[in-house]
Amino acid sequence: MHCKTAASWPNCSVPSYTFKKLVEPLINVGLLRDMSLIPLLHPPINVQSFEAFAYETFSSDNGYNRTSGISIPFGKGIYAKDSHGSRYHDVTGVTSFSKNKILCPVFAFSDNFLNKNALMFNLHSEIKRGQAIDSVIEAFENGERNATAVTKMLQLVQDVQGPRPACLHLTPISPAENTDTLVGFISIIQNWDTVIGGAIPSDAKGIDFVLSDGQSTYTFTIADNGSVVLKGTGDLHETYFDQYKKTYSPFHNRGYAAYSITYYPNCQYFPHFLYIIPILGCVATMLIILLVSSVFGLYVHHLNRKLRHEHDALESKRSFVRFISHEIRTPLNTVCLGLKLLRDEALGWTETESDIETGKDEEFGENVPSPHSISTATIMQDSKCQASDRTPMESIESSYVGTDSSLITMLSLKPKMRVLKEKVSEWVDLIKDIEESSNNAVDVLNELMSYDKIEMRTLYLEKEILPICALLQSSIKPFYIQAREKNIDLLVHFETDTSLIEDDQRDVLKSLVVVGDQIRLMQVFRNLVSNALKFCEPEMSVNIYVCWVPQLVLPDPAVMETLVDGDKLESAGGVRITVEDSGPGLCFIFICHSMVDLA
Repeated sequence: MHCKTAASWPNCSVPSYTFKKLVEPLINVGLLRDMSLIPLLHPPINVQSFEAFAYETFSSDNGYNRTSGISIPFGKGIYAKDSHGSRYHDVTGVTSFSKNKILCPVFAFSDNFLNKNALMFNLHSEIKRGQAIDSVIEAFENGERNATAVTKMLQLVQDVQGPRPACLHLTPISPAENTDTLVGFISIIQNWDTVIGGAIPSDAKGIDFVLSDGQSTYTFTIADNGSVVLKGTGDLHETYFDQYKKTYSPFHNRGYAAYSITYYPNCQYFPHFLYIIPILGCVATMLIILLVSSVFGLYVHHLNRKLRHEHDALESKRSFVRFISHEIRTPLNTVCLGLKLLRDEALGWTETESDIETGKDEEFGENVPSPHSISTATIMQDSKCQASDRTPMESIESSYVGTDSSLITMLSLKPKMRVLKEKVSEWVDLIKDIEESSNNAVDVLNELMSYDKIEMRTLYLEKEILPICALLQSSIKPFYIQAREKNIDLLVHFETDTSLIEDDQRDVLKSLVVVGDQIRLMQVFRNLVSNALKFCEPEMSVNIYVCWVPQLVLPDPAVMETLVDGDKLESAGGVRITVEDSGPGLCFIFICHSMVDLA
C-alpha cells in the first residue's frame, strides 16, 4: 500500500493490479463476487483531501476507468442516494438510523471496470449496509478486534439489470502498529445464487430454495442447465411438498443476520405419478363427496317438503273432521231428541188404547161403556166419518159422544183396537231402532274427536265390566233393518268350543262378562257386521257365532282380578265371536297387501 506515513491515512492506495492479485484466490475459493477496500472518514476531517486523492488515483492507475466515481449531476465526490434513488454529494455522514456521523466510500475493487458505478459510494448512507458497519464499530470498541458482520439481503448498486439478492461481509482494518484504531473495512460481496449453486451437486435438479433474513424472502430454483436462478420474491415453493422441507442456517456467527435457507423438492424432483395421481384421486374423491352431499341435500329438501305437505294435509284433515263432527252432531242430537219425544208420545198412545180396551178412562171413570156395547148405529156413524180427516182414535172417541147406557148399544171395537195397538207397537220398536242408530252415529262422531289423540299416541283403552252378549246384541240390532231390506238372514248362534250350546247353558253364556272398552268393542262388531251385509248377496245369510271357550288361557290373568261390588271376578275362560257371510270373501293376495300397508 502506498502510504507515506501512518498519519497520511486515508490518503493511501494499493495499485489495482496488486489488489486484484491479492484477493482473486480468495474470490475463487469462497465463491465470492468481489472484495473492496473501504476507508473510514470522520467528517469534516480529511474529506476534501481524500476526494482529491481518490480522483488523482483513478486518473493515474490504469486499473480504473477514467469516469470512475463521477456522478451525475454533481460530478466528482462521495455520494449517497435519497429516497427516490437520486445521487447527491454526501460530505456530512448524517443518517436517520445511526448516531455515527461517518463516511465509508468504496475506494477499490478487484475489478474496478465492472464495479465502476459503486466507486465513491458511501456504504454507511444505506440502512442495511450502515447497520452492519455500526455493528462492527460497536464490537470493535468493545474489544472484539476480529468482529465481523453481514448485511441483510440487498440489491447491489452495480446490478442495474434486475434483482439479484446479495449481501456484504464487513471486516475491520487497523494499522499493524496500532491495532486499537479502526481505520476502515474490507467488504466481501456475495450473490446468493452463486453461493447456493456452489453448494449443490452439479447433477441436482428439481429443488426450490427459500432464502430469508427475517425481513426479506426470495425463492431460487435449479434451471434445466443446472444453474441456480431467482424464481421470485417471497416463498414460492409448491406447498404439496411441505412434508419434505429441510431448513438450516448458513451462518453461525452471532454478529451475522438471522439468515435461513429452506429447500423443498418440486415436481421435477419426483415423477408425476408420485404426486399428480394422489392429487387427482383427492380431487375425484372430493367431487364424489360433493356430488353425494348435493344429492343427499336435494333428497332432504324434497323429503322436508313432502313432510310439510303431509303435515298440512293432516292439519286440513283434522280441521275437516272437527268441522264435520260439530256440524253433523248438532242436527243428529236434534233428531235423537225428536225421536225420543215421538217414542214417548207413541207409548202414551199405547197406554191410552189399553185403557180404552179395558173400559177405563180418567174422564169417565169406571162407567165407560165396553166396546162390545156400542150400537150398530154408532158403527154406521163411524163409517160415515171415515171420509173425513179424523184419525181412527178421534173416530173412536167420537163414538162415545152422546152415548148413553140406556140408549146406545155399541158394537165391540176390540179387534180394531188390537190392530191399532200392534201397529203402534211396531212404530215404537222402529222408533227405538232409529233412535239407537242415531245415538250410534253420534257416538261415532264423538269418536272422530279422538283422532288427535290417536295421532299424539295419547288414546288409551278403558277397562270396564261388560256383558258380552248384551253388548253384541246392542251393536248388531240396528243392522236388522238393513238385513231385512236386502232380504238377508242375520242370525246369532250360541255355542261352546265343542258343540252347540244347550238351553240350560244359554243363560250361563248370556251372564258372562268381559273386561274391555265398550266403545271400541262396539266399533269392531259394527264394522264386521256392516262389511258382511255390504258384500253379501240377497237371499243369503250372515251368521254370528258366539263361542264360549271355558278352557281358554288368558294372556294376562291379572286383568280379571277386577272388583265388582267388592267381589272378585273369577275367570270362566274366553269368548270367541265369529262373523261369517256367504259373500265373495277376500283373496289371499289382497289380505297380504293389506297387512303390508298396515305394517
